[in-house]
Amino acid sequence: MWNPNNHPVKAILLLLLIFSASCTFDDKKVDCNDINNITIHFLPKEIDPVMPISDCNYIFKYEPVLKNITINDRDIICELASIINNLKISTEEAYLDFRIMVLIENKNGEINHLCIGENDLIVYDGVLMKNETVLFSIIDKLLY
Repeated sequence: MWNPNNHPVKAILLLLLIFSASCTFDDKKVDCNDINNITIHFLPKEIDPVMPISDCNYIFKYEPVLKNITINDRDIICELASIINNLKISTEEAYLDFRIMVLIENKNGEINHLCIGENDLIVYDGVLMKNETVLFSIIDKLLY
């Protein structure tokens, strides 16, 4: 029989495995009442970069044409938070080509990042998510 006292390294690895399995996307749920505002930085539809934007932060390299809006409307913030909370993690590979960066500023100072790109690409805090047509529709209406 296995005794954790005889194998402390294995016991620690087992605990880490159990802990990591309990950390899911559910831990990243956001409460719309905890959000100060949402700022969206985006490229206009007519701008087509020569190279794909594979890092969401690179969107700021297009500063002269980059646009942004800040959302303070509670109804819109809560609607977006609800959609984000229902996103599902994707296990498929994706072609990274970002066009929109959404910064969700929380009252505690934390900022969550939602990156949206071509071909229904969604990345939330570095995690690839499944396509969510409602999110694309709302963002499209807000920006264009």
